[in-house]
Amino acid sequence: MLQFKDGQQQEEAFYTYGHPKIKLVAHALDIANRVLGEEDVVITSAVRPPHPTLPDGTHKKSFHPKGQAIDVRTKNRTRQWIQHMIYQLETLKTYDPKIQWVLEGRGKENEHLHIEYDTGDPV
Repeated sequence: MLQFKDGQQQEEAFYTYGHPKIKLVAHALDIANRVLGEEDVVITSAVRPPHPTLPDGTHKKSFHPKGQAIDVRTKNRTRQWIQHMIYQLETLKTYDPKIQWVLEGRGKENEHLHIEYDTGDPV
């Protein structure tokens, strides 16, 4: 089951405003995670409103405000789990190359998989 760090408000925004491909990716990762018998996938950031003053860690060209990006917690996960999730993302990417991902903050407290769906439209 998908969990959202900020609870119900973030979950509602994700299901209301999230891009269909990002929702598909999130649920594909959740299914892959269940196969491993692991604890829930935690989305730490999904749809975020744009801010006139950007908080730390927010990029001007972020896909989050458009519902085209999610961050998945990797803290306390094994490298094997992360590799399994990356394999799933690469498999999805063969079907749709607009799915992009990067492991951000590697080895730090805020490490996470940042996943976005780049439609090519200006951010």
